[in-house]
Amino acid sequence: MNKINYTSVKTIEDLESVLKGNTVKPMGGGTDILGTIYDDIHHTSNPVEELISLKDLDLSYIKKSNGGIHIGSMTKLVDVVNNENINDGWNLFADAAKTVASPQIRNMATVGGNLCQEPRCWYYRYPEDQFHCMRKNGETCPAFVGNNLYHSIFGSEKVCTTGCQKGCPNDTEISRYMEKLRADDIQGAAEILFDVNPIAAVTGRICPHTCQSDCSRSEFDESVSVQNVERYLGDYIIENADKFYKNPKKEIGKKIAIVGAGPAGLTAAYYLRSFGFDVTVFDKNNEAGGMLRYSIPSYRLPKDIVSKLIEAIEKMGVKFVLGTKFDKDKTLESYSSDFDGVFIAIGAWNSAKLSIENEGAALSGLDFLYNVSEKKQDKPGDNVLVIGGGNVAMDVALTAKRLGAKKVTIIYRRPKELMPAHEWELKQVLDEGVSLRDSFAPLKVVTDGNSTTGLEVAPTTSGETRNSKTEIHKDKKQELECDCVILATGQVIDKALIENLDLEKANKIVIDPGTYMTSKENVFAGGDVVNGPATVVEAIAHGRRAASGIYEHFTGIKLIEKAYADKKVGREKDPISYGQGCLQNSDPIEISLIPLEDRKIYDEDSIDPKKADILNEADRCFNCGCVAVNASDLAPALIALNGKLITTKREILASDFFSAEVKSSTVLDPNEVVIEVFLPDQDKNNFQKYWKFRHRKSIDFPVVSVALNLNLKGDTIESAKIVLGAVKPTPFEAFEAEEFLTGKTLSNEVAEKAAEIGLANATSLAENKYKINIAKAILKRSIMAAQ
Repeated sequence: MNKINYTSVKTIEDLESVLKGNTVKPMGGGTDILGTIYDDIHHTSNPVEELISLKDLDLSYIKKSNGGIHIGSMTKLVDVVNNENINDGWNLFADAAKTVASPQIRNMATVGGNLCQEPRCWYYRYPEDQFHCMRKNGETCPAFVGNNLYHSIFGSEKVCTTGCQKGCPNDTEISRYMEKLRADDIQGAAEILFDVNPIAAVTGRICPHTCQSDCSRSEFDESVSVQNVERYLGDYIIENADKFYKNPKKEIGKKIAIVGAGPAGLTAAYYLRSFGFDVTVFDKNNEAGGMLRYSIPSYRLPKDIVSKLIEAIEKMGVKFVLGTKFDKDKTLESYSSDFDGVFIAIGAWNSAKLSIENEGAALSGLDFLYNVSEKKQDKPGDNVLVIGGGNVAMDVALTAKRLGAKKVTIIYRRPKELMPAHEWELKQVLDEGVSLRDSFAPLKVVTDGNSTTGLEVAPTTSGETRNSKTEIHKDKKQELECDCVILATGQVIDKALIENLDLEKANKIVIDPGTYMTSKENVFAGGDVVNGPATVVEAIAHGRRAASGIYEHFTGIKLIEKAYADKKVGREKDPISYGQGCLQNSDPIEISLIPLEDRKIYDEDSIDPKKADILNEADRCFNCGCVAVNASDLAPALIALNGKLITTKREILASDFFSAEVKSSTVLDPNEVVIEVFLPDQDKNNFQKYWKFRHRKSIDFPVVSVALNLNLKGDTIESAKIVLGAVKPTPFEAFEAEEFLTGKTLSNEVAEKAAEIGLANATSLAENKYKINIAKAILKRSIMAAQ
């Protein structure tokens, strides 16, 4: 056990002076101290080093004023229960305090302690941190598919970034747009995706979707098919381009040149134009799109998709100057003289060298795909060997096969299991008749002086990872017959184009990570020239973040971004939903391909997913939030009474105080302490009722609780406050039921209807449907008690 210092403070000023750092813990005393010292529940890299005792502070008081009553946060619950003033004007609060555990506990427990207690969930509270849940910086909520008898019936709440979002290089809030889809709001879902990805129709087809690897559902059955959902939404965006690609509301008055019309350049162009910049995109090719157009086969990414995206961006006012090379005739300096800023996104177009004998006799994989896209490439040979193991190698091999090569074989230096290509793409290649020779390294391209006749290879022995050393057994070399060798072993950056900038290893441009500015003023860079050869989604992320940096550099205004940086989650007022379908075992949508005999070079292989399938897939999404419940008895009473809390930093309305957070159930900052609770005066014709259902009267947390506050005029309800406890991660105010009751005359039928309305949006987990019925029953009884 670490040494823990103990400090007792006597004034609020002293308290504020010691509340610094993340290893300080203010405590009320009693079992809280023991729980902190012997903490074997919380997963933390910052163990408590200093306990701050609040017991000597003058915070144990109950003071009535003209506007209400003030209750110190260190006031014992038993004093609340016995106080005449509270029982006279705010009996709801006293009744809630009276239901807390046994008299012995109430003699020790404080108002502040009850309001700020941690959530009720045995996965969270289980000793030795055996369940590393979201509340403790974990990845999942074990209760969602585990034992959830006492958990939320009103959805879950975000307490951390979801696994799918963490797995996305572009920080896409996937669970947010899945929630919109569950409400059949295609437009809303598309807007969330478009907010961070203006070319989603592309990524929906070619992104590796690492988000799916980190999907929490994979621990239950199979991951949600984000790829198919993203493709559907991306196509919706293209079909409704006028709703998304809009002209800026005002012009900034600055001109930006973008060099390179690939995914990073196109993304930056969209955002910079939407911010109000005058944007011109330059590219060496005759059509914009970069590798999207020239290196990805049409059967994977149709060229009309790329053309439609560029057309939508062009309609925003972005200008394209094509067939312009970035070289000695069009230098960085010439761009800089004509524009206020330059964004370099030229990609990595050179093929990596293997340094094997007669390498020059082999074709470049990138050049091969480029020529196919331009319809300048015929069958490369009858017997083709493709060297490489990535997605480009798969594209080269399959394209060669479809061009008419009788035999195509992929040569890869490591075992099949270590190939970087997508598993589904390798399967498709093999299904179409391409062969694989793994664990063989190329040594020499064999020629007869005029043409290729073979490839000399040798078997290899590799370690267990792609980065491990590969041993080549040259004493066992052999020659494979072929009439064409194509190298698809990766891309490199052309140093000659950027040698005037500061570079790091592999000729990557050095940038400021905040602004994306290079070593030259007003010159920015992103995509492969910064990352090295990477995925399209990583290029998109660079283009978006670079646009943000350029905006801030030229305007001096810091952009506040929902999903741009730091991967922070905002507090959501309403609970997040999940569909009942997610609790049942189910299979994801498969990528549907046209029949093998119908597949061609220039037509798309895959079939568009249908809306019904997409909505079903959204229903499979867990929405990955916490379903632990707020266990405070005082919390719903405090909200129903329109109370507020005074802390060492601010005043907070009770309705804004409770929140689902990592290691917390309130919005309190780590070094913020509740000083006082204030309850305003209530209407003279006020009826208050607190009803709590639990299994063992003297000691249990609520299974469900109801705090009811009605203002009556005779039998007519003039206004109503209904707050349920222990039904979701924060207290739940039944706004619809309150609205229904207003103006109604008390009756059994009215009470029953209000209960139905109040619980209309309740959604049970696997084991807690009974809680919905209990909540309805005690809400109805509470209302009827006002008669």
